[in-house]
Amino acid sequence: MGKSFGILAALVATVVGLVALGVMWVGPTLVNLALFDNQRHQPYTLLSFTRGQPAEIYEVRYKQPMAGLIASEGGELLAGYRLSALLEGTHFDEWPYLNQLHVAHAQDLVQVMTSAPYRLLHGSFSGLQSAQLGSYDLPQTDWRRVVVIWLLETDQSSSGEVTNSKGIVGDPLDVVSAELSRGEGRIVWNASVTPLIGGMSWDRIYVVDFASEASAYAWLGYIEVGAARSLANARVRNLALAVYVRDPDLT
Repeated sequence: MGKSFGILAALVATVVGLVALGVMWVGPTLVNLALFDNQRHQPYTLLSFTRGQPAEIYEVRYKQPMAGLIASEGGELLAGYRLSALLEGTHFDEWPYLNQLHVAHAQDLVQVMTSAPYRLLHGSFSGLQSAQLGSYDLPQTDWRRVVVIWLLETDQSSSGEVTNSKGIVGDPLDVVSAELSRGEGRIVWNASVTPLIGGMSWDRIYVVDFASEASAYAWLGYIEVGAARSLANARVRNLALAVYVRDPDLT
């Protein structure tokens, strides 16, 4: 009996040790996604923000190999964008490259991000940095040429209501949504997100797409939209607002 208990204790200690090593190596979020999340077999979307290399080097030596790694696990690089303008943001640097990726199963993404080729890819660049956000809430596909992105770290409003992706009354982006028809914009993603890599604290993303930069900036210039931006800043801990333009060379 004592021997069996000792073996069981050793096995438990081994499992705990392996999980601890995994947390140290890839972070708690990926470990949870790989082992414990009961949705890990569901489709998953990843937004990858990257900086640190000139566009030509980035395209050939990072983006194309990354697309291949995702494809090796049955995923797909859906779109690539370049930053046009960072309009607002505390604790958010200018990330010039944005990629939207999709995998059939969340655990497939873990396979990519824990693989030796992925580690080698990131380790081969001096100064390359990435910040990645993931979500089970799938966005609309086929984003148009320009996307306006809000990243929010949600907080309780003064009335005690929580600002989140479920449209609770008091959501500061309600006014933004109400003005979309004037700018021919459409909501392509309004969802909760989880930071995977990069130390971000954002937990909600709101993405509106437009056919052109002119229409996007005209819409952002409306007085009502400007008021909504000010309201959003006052209602959340942190907020970032950026405009990205789809580049055929990056798609």
